[in-house]
Amino acid sequence: MDLFSDILSSISLRNLNLARFRLRAPWGLNTQGFPPGFSLIVLEGECWIGPREDKRQVFSKGDSFIAPRGEDIEFASEAEGPTENIARVWQQDAYAGFENEPPAAVHDRVWGGDGAACELLGLAFEFSSGTDERLLKSLPRTIALHDDGNYLLPLANSVALYLASANFQNEPGAFAQRSRLAEAVMISQLRRYLLNQPDQTGLIGGIRDARLNKALDAMHRDQGRRWTLESLAREAGMSRSAFAKHFNDIIGEPPMSFLNTWRVKRVCLELTRSDISISEAARRAGFPSETAMRRSFSREMGCSPRDWRREQRQSRNGPAEASQSKSSRT
Repeated sequence: MDLFSDILSSISLRNLNLARFRLRAPWGLNTQGFPPGFSLIVLEGECWIGPREDKRQVFSKGDSFIAPRGEDIEFASEAEGPTENIARVWQQDAYAGFENEPPAAVHDRVWGGDGAACELLGLAFEFSSGTDERLLKSLPRTIALHDDGNYLLPLANSVALYLASANFQNEPGAFAQRSRLAEAVMISQLRRYLLNQPDQTGLIGGIRDARLNKALDAMHRDQGRRWTLESLAREAGMSRSAFAKHFNDIIGEPPMSFLNTWRVKRVCLELTRSDISISEAARRAGFPSETAMRRSFSREMGCSPRDWRREQRQSRNGPAEASQSKSSRT
């Protein structure tokens, strides 16, 4: 797997709700007081979307709008005009939270007047702690993607049609099934955005930098190697001091600190995706010992590897099943 794919593959969702909005003009909604991250994909027609303090942009079939960490935005049938809080669509005073919904609940909502039709697929989500934080930090408050004929539209349409099916509402394992599909859409969206942004900093900026990418790729290919600042600088074709400064300027932290954090993230992925022992996960990630890994892991993640693995497995089964599992232990 290439480096960028490895980073994108860390994307996982702890919570997920979906909504298929069937809207007719005039209509206007806003997300004030709506804390989760969300994505809106236009399946039919067109609408206007933008942060409350900015002008709205027009979005047509195949376009999408993403707020990775949540944002107060307006989406409406017109470029200007009043909006109502999205909770009104659910006949609520405020957003009720994931804990009040079944895992990966799917809603089908009709709203508006009798004018032009617009259909949206909405995904509300929270990233799990296994998602690479450096990837998330590379993302802006909002992302606007306009269809250019790539594969995102057919993927989104297929997901919408499948996820809206009532046949899968209450089946066991629905959260795992729906969250994987939502993750696939999100990976497609973020990959497209990140590969088309010039002059980036952070991890993605390092990948796009010709010299730093050589060092990052070497870390990725041989993570278990006992890397030093000198050996990484040689991979980049730079002097030790020039490499350290350039790495810190672009990526935002010293090379060896970055490598240690990367190894912790590798342990996270290993513990989530397989049943290998903690000591084997430490070895694969390149830590000199399990003790050294546990020390770094606790500092980075705020818990032990064993506790982290247990919580991740519970969250992958969905909030309701995780809550039930906790209750059964008390």
